[in-house]
Amino acid sequence: MNSKLYSLLFLTFLPLLGTSTWAQPMSPATPEAACGPASASQTRSRALSLPADVPTLRQHIFRLQSQYTTSEDVKILNELYQTQWNLAKQLATQPDQLSNAIATYEQAQQTLQKLRTLSLSDQDKPSQDTLEKFYYGLIDLYLKQAAQVGAVAQQRSLNQAIDTLELFKQAELQSYFQDDCLVKQEERLDTTLIKLFQAPQPKLTAQELAQTTILYPIFFPAQGFERTLELLLIQFHPTATKNGYEANIIWKQSSVTKPEGRLQEIDVQCFRELVETGYACTSVPYTGLTCSETTNPLDCAKQKFNQMYGEYGKKLYNFLLGLLEEELKTTKTLVFVPDGMLYSIPLTALLDPNQTETDSLVLMKPYAIVTVPGLTLAKIDRPLTRTPPRLLLGGVNKNESTELHAGTALPMLQKIYDRSTLLVGNDFSINNLQQAMQDKFYNIMHLHTHGTFGSGKADDTYLVTASKEDHLTMDKLSDLISLSGRRGSSIELLTFSACQTAKGDKKAAFGLAGAAFKSGAKSIVATLWNADETYAARFMALFYTRLRDHPEQTKAQALQWAQQQLVEIAICGRGTPPPCDKTRSETRSLENCPKESVDQPFCYRQSGETPTLIKYWAPFILIGNWF
Repeated sequence: MNSKLYSLLFLTFLPLLGTSTWAQPMSPATPEAACGPASASQTRSRALSLPADVPTLRQHIFRLQSQYTTSEDVKILNELYQTQWNLAKQLATQPDQLSNAIATYEQAQQTLQKLRTLSLSDQDKPSQDTLEKFYYGLIDLYLKQAAQVGAVAQQRSLNQAIDTLELFKQAELQSYFQDDCLVKQEERLDTTLIKLFQAPQPKLTAQELAQTTILYPIFFPAQGFERTLELLLIQFHPTATKNGYEANIIWKQSSVTKPEGRLQEIDVQCFRELVETGYACTSVPYTGLTCSETTNPLDCAKQKFNQMYGEYGKKLYNFLLGLLEEELKTTKTLVFVPDGMLYSIPLTALLDPNQTETDSLVLMKPYAIVTVPGLTLAKIDRPLTRTPPRLLLGGVNKNESTELHAGTALPMLQKIYDRSTLLVGNDFSINNLQQAMQDKFYNIMHLHTHGTFGSGKADDTYLVTASKEDHLTMDKLSDLISLSGRRGSSIELLTFSACQTAKGDKKAAFGLAGAAFKSGAKSIVATLWNADETYAARFMALFYTRLRDHPEQTKAQALQWAQQQLVEIAICGRGTPPPCDKTRSETRSLENCPKESVDQPFCYRQSGETPTLIKYWAPFILIGNWF
């Protein structure tokens, strides 16, 4: 082409390149497209070293467009989305160019989505770090836009920020489980809840919908962003039309620019270490209490823990919930959608600085808490009636490092529900589980076995069975649960009563949350760390009994009640139990109490006595469907 003619064409189209989508082939492809046969080029993605000026970047985009000939040209797509991304970042630094920057960023997102639908080798895939910087960069621009526009336009910008973070959560889940076909496009949870209310046979009352709040924090990466934490709160309000309800987003800017006022990952990691171990965390230098040489070491350790727990428990509360107290006054169900390191901590253990003693625990708030990995990663439904469940109980009595009491704990749960099948010890094998699922349908599957949720690969996430060589991976568990679906029923609740995530590892904690989605179960009760055997067994007995005796309550409310009971009890064999007040005790005597018995009697603590340690009751969380 004549160089003068080329220049004329370029100048003609230049104003359009930053504000409009440039070609139909780059429209977002459906996720299912990634599941086809691999035929993409295996060219390694390469970093760009282009000049940063806007005209040069636009010209390079124009040239890449003209070179794009096949939807599977990995090299072109890689270079194109990176160039569009660079252009968007440059536009964002210029006055009055925010709208153009967002439009160009959206073009880059479309290109990246097209690239991610191809079957790529690991070396051709954008890394998770790259994806994190990319998606949070676009979210940052949407929030800047939201701060500059009116109420209606602000809702649109905030929804766009949520939808962008949802794309990243889906990419995280697919990367963790190494399954590009795992996530199919689902509608958002807020839309699902409104549909449950508006169904011909409503599954949700107007009051229940109005009393449900979704907490959607955006925890920005430590590097590259001024923001640290932004809080989006989704609540439901009636509209003027009959049976009309809409979701409204409230934006609370929790982050500040001063370093001493920022919530950092190390703060979250320290809090997790405190509640998991019951000792002062070692993640940060301790500058508080200094014990004298004459102080009993145990007393000193206790004082250090109490001081640090009070400090960090209140700090995280102020960042995550302190700004929301007015909005949460009428909330009965708080749906928590964690981000980043927030996956690894229990909200129930945060401390309200305006309350004292056990009343300061978030656990004691009027609302029950449920966790979902994402608004598009939650399978929420509500049965019109709750039928008597059938339980499949399975577990091992030991693994290489831990004694487990499945042989005692599971028969205790079997007494709560008559219709149950028990597989313990050598009987707890994948073959036996498969046979049980083929013979009968089950509503609840309870697995009392050691589970590990690793930090990088799906192979690092598994449950221990009787055979050391045959771990129950999430893929195998998903296959088992699918057998229930083919029998016309589904697993309403999957319980892991002895699992753990890697301490302070956000990927491992995300893997636990993602297990609810991956397994196919509607909801999961699990533990963030390896819970104490005796207290875990007591918790499970309280939880299942509450579900049985109070069908009007949700799973989230039953779990909250069971944890509240656990805060208030002392179990025989744990130090010196308090005197037994028979008016509040579930037993008449503490005599002849076997120290290692799972079915130990217990007493409620008396006024002034120390509550049960946080590490015993705090790890239990509900993930997924809370109804």
